[in-house]
Amino acid sequence: MEHLLRMAAEKLGTDPQTLEAKLRQGGVPGGPGMERLQQIMGDPQAVQSLLRSPQAQALLKSLKKQQK
Repeated sequence: MEHLLRMAAEKLGTDPQTLEAKLRQGGVPGGPGMERLQQIMGDPQAVQSLLRSPQAQALLKSLKKQQK
């Protein structure tokens, strides 16, 4: 989860701790980088590119192992 936070924080132009705190408070509407995140999430190719990254693949593999 920390790795995903670091990746998202980097894309949003903030630090992982701030992003985590905002997410725990109910999201980051209007926060720094939110417009960019919405653009990425609205672009299927960008989402696919992000999910195909080695970091995302490692995270998904780790999450699958935890579910077993």
